[in-house]
Amino acid sequence: MKSWMIWIVAIVASAGALVGGWAIGREQSWGYKAKTTKAEEDLVAREGEIADLKKEAGDLKTSLYDKGGENSRLNKEIRRLEDDLAAAKLALAEKNREIARLMKIEQEYEVLKLKGGNGAEIAASEQARKTAELLVESLKKEIEAKDKEIADLKQQLADHQPAVTGKLAVKFGKWDQSEAVTSAKWNEMGGASRAMRPAMAEVLKAISEGRPPDPALVKELQKHNATLIDYYLKIRGKIPTNAPVNGEFAHPITFVNLAAAQLAAADKALTEQQIATLTEQGEEYEKRWDKLQKGYTAATPQLVKLVDEIELKQWFADRLYEALTAEQRAELWDESVRGRVQLDLYSPGTMLVMGLSPLTADTRELVRGALLDRLAKDWGIERTKLDGAAFVFDRWLDEVAAHLEPAAPADRAVPLVSTVLVFARAQLKAAASLKEALNLDEAGSKAMRDDTSIYLMYINKK
Repeated sequence: MKSWMIWIVAIVASAGALVGGWAIGREQSWGYKAKTTKAEEDLVAREGEIADLKKEAGDLKTSLYDKGGENSRLNKEIRRLEDDLAAAKLALAEKNREIARLMKIEQEYEVLKLKGGNGAEIAASEQARKTAELLVESLKKEIEAKDKEIADLKQQLADHQPAVTGKLAVKFGKWDQSEAVTSAKWNEMGGASRAMRPAMAEVLKAISEGRPPDPALVKELQKHNATLIDYYLKIRGKIPTNAPVNGEFAHPITFVNLAAAQLAAADKALTEQQIATLTEQGEEYEKRWDKLQKGYTAATPQLVKLVDEIELKQWFADRLYEALTAEQRAELWDESVRGRVQLDLYSPGTMLVMGLSPLTADTRELVRGALLDRLAKDWGIERTKLDGAAFVFDRWLDEVAAHLEPAAPADRAVPLVSTVLVFARAQLKAAASLKEALNLDEAGSKAMRDDTSIYLMYINKK
């Protein structure tokens, strides 16, 4: 763009010398003044336009996208496009100014003929006029090209422009009509989640190293989490969920807009294209949710509904991850935390904060015994009957065998959602087999059907 601007300046300078070599004194004729007034006005207007554009270009250097000195890739690209657009507008104005100047040459030639100038003057003016006409035609073609360049830059700028995230950034379903959702303090919540991100990673690191997290760190987390709790209390019961706790918070309309607010706070806002993609995925989530609910009956176990919901919300969480750039992902997640129960704010893991029931023993047989004791209590089935269906529990443990001995302490304390789902699906199969093996009727299986606990079984390392 700079070399183009130097070329423009050179054209303007040579045209100015041409005009200066033959211009007539303006005060010599009223007719001259009348004929040239329009051209002079055009020149004055063009000069003003160029001055305004130069100021606009200067203002862009300190535009609102230069927040706090942070230079994200997206904002650098936006500033580059804005600078190019300003330069293109200035170049176009320069060309228009030159056309106005050349048109003035033609008008002065006509005035000279009307005044009856001598042959030499008219010949010189005629030559200047012909030269001006050629330059005008050339400049008009350049203006057409510059107009196209400006249109292309405006489109690029629109594609890169961050969306406004002060309100609900991503809208789908009926949620833009929910006052509890639309009135949320998204900017404040985004700032809170951003502050929590590094703290979550530190908590996980402490757990992985077998030490308690720093109390000051926990206190800091609780302070910021209070902002999110305020929102949760307002939406509780107003967003459909089958989870006993946090299902409303783990709904895509919540965590996608929380993500949008956090990214905006970090100067890495979602683009319009990303918002369009996530809106489409949000609509798809709503359709899948409705289809699932219509497929349930009074006999459907509560855990089936809960697991279906976790899997569906995980599907959307994966779509969110895919829609983001690497830089945006790094803002939302420390990769060690992503997908972890309780620690990942952008996953259904927040729904599992109170629903997991770990069972730990030194051997597989002891784990099996602990499981039967728990089920006899929770499901109200005699222990002797459970012992009679030993094959059900053997298959259950076989299906989760790969997860019975976690490699790291964190995998037990804050497991991955994907691991929890393995345990949950195995539990559902076992419950169905147990009901059939024990020939339980609806009344006898009610406690089993209503239980939403997910039993996680672990063997202690020797």
